[in-house]
Amino acid sequence: MNHEEINQAKEVLRKAGYHVDSLWHVQDITDRYECDADKAYEILTDVLDVSVEMVFSSIHDQAMFNEIKEKEQ
Repeated sequence: MNHEEINQAKEVLRKAGYHVDSLWHVQDITDRYECDADKAYEILTDVLDVSVEMVFSSIHDQAMFNEIKEKEQ
């Protein structure tokens, strides 16, 4: 994919309500470490799985800081 196709895809996702301003690519790993794209993808998956919990916690903290009431479940 070229840069323009990627930007178009991101815009589609953004319009659907997704946050796409911080994306990671396997090249972020392969440029720094001696591994192939498959291993880099595994690394990103493992790291981002852990990060999701921290993101939800931070979202909660920011909502409370901004005095946004949590919805009843």
